[in-house]
Amino acid sequence: VHLCLLGSLDLKGPNNQLLPRDPAQWRQEILTRFLGKAGLDNACKEFEATRTKWKELIHGTQVHIETPVPEVDAFFNTWNKYQIYITNRVSRCISDEHEGSGGMGFRDKAQDIDGLIPFNSERAREYLVTMATVGVLRRDGSCVPGWSSVRGPYDYDNERVFRDHSSGWLQRSVSNYIKETGDLDLLFEKVVYSPKHDHVCKDPSWINKANEEATLIEALLRQVTYLWRERLTDPDKHGLIPFRDWNDALDKVGERSESVWISLAYVGSITLMREMIELLIRKGRAEPVIYSKQGARKETKVDPEEILADLEAKSDEVAACLLKHAWEDGHGFIQGFREDNARFGSREDLIHSTDPKKDGKKGRKFLMPLCWGVLTMRDYLDARKLHELCESMMAMDTRYGIPLLAPGYDPLAPRTKEDQDKIGRIALFQDGDKENAAIFVHACLMAARAFYVARRGDDAFNVLKKITPSLQDDPDVYCSEPFATAEYLRGPGCEEFGRGRYTTVTGSAAWYFRVVLEGLFGVQSGYEGLEIVPNFPSNWLGHGKTVRMKKDFRGATYEIEYHLGRKINESYSITVNGRPIEGNRLILLDPS
Repeated sequence: VHLCLLGSLDLKGPNNQLLPRDPAQWRQEILTRFLGKAGLDNACKEFEATRTKWKELIHGTQVHIETPVPEVDAFFNTWNKYQIYITNRVSRCISDEHEGSGGMGFRDKAQDIDGLIPFNSERAREYLVTMATVGVLRRDGSCVPGWSSVRGPYDYDNERVFRDHSSGWLQRSVSNYIKETGDLDLLFEKVVYSPKHDHVCKDPSWINKANEEATLIEALLRQVTYLWRERLTDPDKHGLIPFRDWNDALDKVGERSESVWISLAYVGSITLMREMIELLIRKGRAEPVIYSKQGARKETKVDPEEILADLEAKSDEVAACLLKHAWEDGHGFIQGFREDNARFGSREDLIHSTDPKKDGKKGRKFLMPLCWGVLTMRDYLDARKLHELCESMMAMDTRYGIPLLAPGYDPLAPRTKEDQDKIGRIALFQDGDKENAAIFVHACLMAARAFYVARRGDDAFNVLKKITPSLQDDPDVYCSEPFATAEYLRGPGCEEFGRGRYTTVTGSAAWYFRVVLEGLFGVQSGYEGLEIVPNFPSNWLGHGKTVRMKKDFRGATYEIEYHLGRKINESYSITVNGRPIEGNRLILLDPS
């Protein structure tokens, strides 16, 4: 297996070539190179060269931390970066147990790139350009869900609409790349739209018959207008965006259902687009681009200032619909509406169970709309609502982390058949496994990020510790590697509660890196410089401790020391090269 990895992961190679096309020839080359005495010598030399290359990749560009928890340091400084490189190179395609499909998922790749940006922005840019040119973006703003490095964009499930792929994943990675590098040219890279005729483009005029190209910023704006057109605005609906959701197992809700999570993510994607357009205006790079305004029958060239106003109006309208229809006091945001308008992931959710004590009760929470409510709606929420969202998440917490939902579905209860038919395969899984109330590391890290946004550092670090692989205190329970994040840990409804599943090839690696960097240390790359917003756990404070971070940023190396007084999370001063500064932003330094 290790020889196969050494032979296939040519880190200098192009992104669209994972393996030689002739596996038999490739195997023969491996045998020729590594069998016999000469082969052993070759293997030793290549092994040392590989070790050297990995050390350069992981430690050459500095993002390095020192904290009171050495297990977190060891994972973040070395193994987390290694895992991010692996996920970027092979996505999810090498996991025979998990997928093994040999492809790159659109949503997966965008998140993997986001984790790579802080310590290898050049490689991240190459991957972003690949996403723009490989043919997975459709002219109407929807997305092909992924691509094969050999066969090109997927075409096996064209009748399935993955609306969540257009809900901000690529906007987030592009925005973070520009914040890290200042490279606005990326927004004007040419996009190659999918040339395939399929069943997703409902309006034939949107099919890319003429092989039209566009700039990346136009393609990102088309994703915004695509989801705007998809909203269900009939009198009996709620103005939200239909499924498919991030939660792939909600696969029976139907085309006339409404996803609260996608609608929340949509508001967040508009925020990112507005910030990038405002930056272009400030830098004198703004120009009219192809865009479809509210109520317009066709696309036209629109001035940036008009686009900003239109985006704000769209965000305000969707946010108002969310607050009017999808918010429940004492609960937070619900998960969604079925086609028959029944609410689920809400206080009204009827629990079906083989346990007489649970059967017939009401109330089920889903984690994703709770944490993304904090991440994307904080400009629309008052302090009480933010507090309720955080308290709802903490009410779901367990010994090993926060499950995706609570309580889970009981597949053995006879009346669960309705959930299986009208919500999806989520209700077929064992309670505590996969999307049915497992502790998804991905979602836990999103929750941790939300706690940091809400300035609840203790709650955030509590979640972070529970899913850190090097901090699992009982290997007989965890049963997975201590050097790679898992996709999920089995949840409280499962006999194997706490067991890690499907490690390495998961987007949780990228989210872990971002949460530690931007949440715990509060080092946030911005368009105009680094911003420092620390949020350390209270048991680190007031004991004379110092934590450190070293980070390369736009040609300069920042060595940051935090002296952990009792009030550092609330009020602090910053000194740069011996001189105090006002505020919390480190204005760009001259690298010389």
